[in-house]
Amino acid sequence: MKKILFMMIFLSFIFADDQQKLDTLKKQVQEVKDQIAEKKAKLQLLKKTIEDKKMQRDSQPNESNNEDYSEEKQQLKNQLRSLKGKVASIKKDSMKYQSLYRKFAAKIKQKNSQPKKNTQPKKNTRPVKNTQPAKNTQPAKNTQPVKNTQPKNTQPVKNTQPKKNTQPVKNTQPKKNTQPKKNTQPHKNPGNVALTAAQIAEIKKINAIKNKPVDYKKIVTANRCGECHKQEKKVWQQTPHHETFKKMSKKPRAKSIFKKLKIKGSIKRSGRCSKCHFLQQHDGRKVKAVAGVSCESCHGAGKDWVLVHNDRSVPIDKRRVSAMSKGMNNPSDIYLIAQNCYGCHSVPDEDLVNIGGHKAGSSFELVSWSQGMVRHNFVRADNKANQKSSPARLRVMFVTGLMLDLEYSLRGLMKVTKPGKYYDTMQQKVNKTYKVLNAANSKSGGIKEISELLTLFKKLNMKNRKHLEAGANLVTLKAREFTKNHDGNKLSSLDAFIPKNYK
Repeated sequence: MKKILFMMIFLSFIFADDQQKLDTLKKQVQEVKDQIAEKKAKLQLLKKTIEDKKMQRDSQPNESNNEDYSEEKQQLKNQLRSLKGKVASIKKDSMKYQSLYRKFAAKIKQKNSQPKKNTQPKKNTRPVKNTQPAKNTQPAKNTQPVKNTQPKNTQPVKNTQPKKNTQPVKNTQPKKNTQPKKNTQPHKNPGNVALTAAQIAEIKKINAIKNKPVDYKKIVTANRCGECHKQEKKVWQQTPHHETFKKMSKKPRAKSIFKKLKIKGSIKRSGRCSKCHFLQQHDGRKVKAVAGVSCESCHGAGKDWVLVHNDRSVPIDKRRVSAMSKGMNNPSDIYLIAQNCYGCHSVPDEDLVNIGGHKAGSSFELVSWSQGMVRHNFVRADNKANQKSSPARLRVMFVTGLMLDLEYSLRGLMKVTKPGKYYDTMQQKVNKTYKVLNAANSKSGGIKEISELLTLFKKLNMKNRKHLEAGANLVTLKAREFTKNHDGNKLSSLDAFIPKNYK
């Protein structure tokens, strides 16, 4: 017993020493990782500094562009080389420490397993030594202690065996069967909502419009629209929507995103970029970008409806209905025109955000963004002025915008495949929009469509794709009902929420 005790004490000292070394190595590995992160951040900062210097030099007029940046540029490049070397050496150290860490971890595992193997024969050999003198001495009396000592020596063995059998992992296996996620999977229809045939048809109709691919052969361009809408065209030419055609593809950030995504070709010809940043047209041989975000980006390809829209011999109401039936998105339907805005400003592309580094959705808000520099409401004022929208219309626009923000955030979550910035942003937008809708509904005393939407929203499982799709479709339905049932005149309580500063 004394020898066993001594061995255990001796081994505990060895294990303690190794454990200390292991902890030290863990700290060293973490320190190296922190150093790598710090150096990488410095590298990025220096690269940005060089790019900023280049842009600053290129943007200056020729008369004042006499300053020589070569010396400063060389210094920055030298710093870059130095830092790259440091990062490389730190990575080597990191690999060395990690290798040592694995070796020590393996050694400790071996030493932990050794005492169990060495102690077993000791228990078996001791009784042998005690039984030998029992044969030489007169011993029925002396052999009795042997029988008595065996239980004493074997008791610990009996006590230690149950420990293996009573491990909590094995005893708590039922937890796998009682996991709440499996037992509480949501129903296909959140809140057991029963939709009518008309409601299902409405959802399918809107989703068909959203998912309809653009026919580039039917694009007529802003030049055709500008033949009648001259003032609208002038306003458009002063906006970022127009300027993006010449400027966006030249920006370093756009080039960086394009490179990270490993897209072949040019930014203007890439469907991924042009979908939101450019208007494309088929010229008879190929599809190419012909403008920035233009008339037909929002109102739809015009070939089928432009002549109907422009036929002054027909009353304006009939013209509007006819043109909309042929594919025009008319501002009289706030939801239909605004869903184009959220289709791009919500940035519904996971790889574009997580890999390319694109911003995960803008801070787009329908009222503030549509009533500033992009406003072109000349038709309402008989082409005499760029008319502001009435307070009543702004109220409807505000609520419709919130509903669309919620809808497109839910549709964005449907596309998530892994954790990251994209998922985090979409989840935050859902939570934020829900809170604003809830506050607006309370302030107004309760708007039927919003109240129904909020009730259903509480029953959604945000990690279930079928739930997210059903939730997004329900938002579509309630938003459409809201725009049809309200003209905004009885919603003055919402004025406190509506933005007063326009972009």
